[in-house]
Amino acid sequence: MFETSVGDAYRCIDPELLNEKHLEHNLRVDGRQLLESRPILISSGDIKSCDSSSSVRIGNTKVMCGVNMRLCKPILQYPGRGLLHIRTQTSFSNPFQRSHKRNAVLSDVISETILSSSFLDLNSLCVKRGVLCWCLMLDLTVIEDDGSLVDALIFAAVLALKKVKLPKVDLDEEFEVNGVDVSQSELLKLSDNTPVMTTFLSMSSPRNRGHNVIVMDPNDQEESIPSSGVIRVTVLGDNCKFAQNGTVLLNSHFVFEEAKKRTKFMLKLMN
Repeated sequence: MFETSVGDAYRCIDPELLNEKHLEHNLRVDGRQLLESRPILISSGDIKSCDSSSSVRIGNTKVMCGVNMRLCKPILQYPGRGLLHIRTQTSFSNPFQRSHKRNAVLSDVISETILSSSFLDLNSLCVKRGVLCWCLMLDLTVIEDDGSLVDALIFAAVLALKKVKLPKVDLDEEFEVNGVDVSQSELLKLSDNTPVMTTFLSMSSPRNRGHNVIVMDPNDQEESIPSSGVIRVTVLGDNCKFAQNGTVLLNSHFVFEEAKKRTKFMLKLMN
């Protein structure tokens, strides 16, 4: 394609120009095809101090999720529901990447994706209506962000939730906790609507000005191109949810079908 020295020179001078030179040949700077995802590696149970944990790596993007459970009183407005708290933290030296505001936004996106999908029913966390419930605390840590970060975070959260086991809680006549029997733990009740997100990027076509090229699973270099637009697709069975930023999606069916293919592959990894 290009000699390494030439590619490095383009990268230093104008990353967007380097990207366009590759797109002319329907390739990306890292050598992938337009709709080719990076390798995905997952594992579970690595954090021994947590009730459940997972780690996910998509290319060079690395995240971890730890889940801890505790019994608490349900909130007044929803006496029959349990609680889900999600916190995201980053371990970068870059002040922007580890900003509290950015982490809060990531946490909100993950929480909204999980709860709106009906994957986790908070009612299943209720022990005694108005008295006691389980609170699940998900701590997500970003080890390295090389693009498609939200995909990895949601995947890690879902994978960790699938491993959660709720112990049997014994209450006395006054609804005080009499004991917690770990030996009678049961897996968390989850629906088949497993939320899997796939990020796409829309970039200007160097061959046909005025038209866009769609790439799947963008890395950090691609996401940083000013003229690109992010498209996030969450697949739930035969339905999907789109979130767009900075682009107009003209062929949503095409993007949805590609997202479904990747979702099928990711669900196989999880199971």
